[in-house]
Amino acid sequence: MWLNGTPYPTLLAAYQAAGEGAEITAHAEEFTGNLTLDREVMVTLKGGRDCGHTKVADWTSVKGTVTVGKGAVIVENVIIR
Repeated sequence: MWLNGTPYPTLLAAYQAAGEGAEITAHAEEFTGNLTLDREVMVTLKGGRDCGHTKVADWTSVKGTVTVGKGAVIVENVIIR
C-alpha cells in the first residue's frame, strides 16, 4: 500500500494515516481480511497498480467484507469478494 508516495504495511494503516482527499494505491494482488472504514474523510483507493504504482497492471482483490461507516471511498480497479 502507498499513501501519497509513502509505503504502508496494510490497507488499514494507509487509511488511518490518510487525510481528506488522499489517494491510496495498491498492487495487483489479493488481500485477505475484513476492513472497516469509519473516519470522516473522503479517500480514493486505486487498485491493480504495477510495482512502481504508476499504472494499472491488473486488479486488486479484497477477500472479506469492506464496511464504510463514515466518510466516503472512491474505488478503482478493486474487486471485493
